[in-house]
This record gives sequence, structure tokens and C-alpha cells, in this order.
Amino acid sequence: MKPKIKILIPVKKIKKRISELGKEITDYYKNKVSEKKPLVVIVIQKGASIFGADLIREIKLPLDLRFMRVASYRGRTSPQGNPEIFDKIQSGIGNDHVLVVEDILDTGKTLAFVDDCLQKLHPASLNFAVLLIKIIKRQTKIPKVKFKAFKVADKFVVGYGLDYNEIYRNLPYVGILENKNKITK
Repeated sequence: MKPKIKILIPVKKIKKRISELGKEITDYYKNKVSEKKPLVVIVIQKGASIFGADLIREIKLPLDLRFMRVASYRGRTSPQGNPEIFDKIQSGIGNDHVLVVEDILDTGKTLAFVDDCLQKLHPASLNFAVLLIKIIKRQTKIPKVKFKAFKVADKFVVGYGLDYNEIYRNLPYVGILENKNKITK
């Protein structure tokens, strides 16, 4: 069955906001990082990969790009249990300024988990840039998100890196997947 996807955030709006976020991040870190001590950007895979790629192009600073793979949805439409890290960052971040790029904040468990793991590595600072923040009651105390792109209602969204059962990541917009229960792979 063909999915019914209602566009929630169109391409132009995403591009404009990412450009603005890049400027905000550049302004915030411009006196904190250098060629010798670049901004460490950690993109949470797979969901934030497209957002992260577009965002780092808008950050006009030296940066060291890294990736972490953290799973919480595991093929479902809501987070399942506690998050798990599958790929850790490869080298230390002690005394570095770190920016974690995440696709969506919903329950808060993944962000809290990543924050806890990275704080143990003693960065000089640790901030988060999140594409979508769901307007819901959080189940967990979460770290403050310094850089946020959009707030969204508590709907299941896909596109621009977000998936349903590993598909729809390549949509250039963010949309609401309305008939997910009828989709067959």
C-alpha cells in the first residue's frame, strides 16, 4: 500500500531554519574553538545524518565530525525501553566543545542517555542541536537543548532522515505518516 504522508515542514522552511541554526551555532562558538581545538560535532545516526550533513555546511568554524549510533525505536513507532549505543565515538573529547546533533526529541530518554555517556568524558561544554522537538510531557529529566529547529505535535513523523521501519528517510521534507499500520514492506 502506498503511504499517505502529509507534509508538515516543507523543504524551503527546513533549509531556511538550518541556515539560521548554522549562524546561531557559529556565533555561539566563534570565540571558543580554533583550528587547534575545533568544535566536535557528534551526529546521532541514522536519523540525524541528513540534518547533520546540512547543518555542518552552515557552521562556519573548524570542526571535527564524529558519529554515534544509538537505537531507541527498534522498528516501532515509539521508543522501546532504554536506548542502546551501537557505535561509540572513536577518540576522547576531554576539554573539547561538543555539539550533539539529533533528529528528534520525544520522550527524552535518548538525549539524557547520550548526555550522561558524554559528560563522563569531561568535555569543556556539551550542547545539543535538535531538528524536531515533540510537544509532549517528558518521561525523563533532559539536558537543555540550546539549538532547536522546530517544535511539532505528538505525531509520527518521517522524512529528512526520520524513518518508519528504515524507509522514508530520503524524503526532502518532514511529514506525518498517516496510514503506517497499513504499510507493507
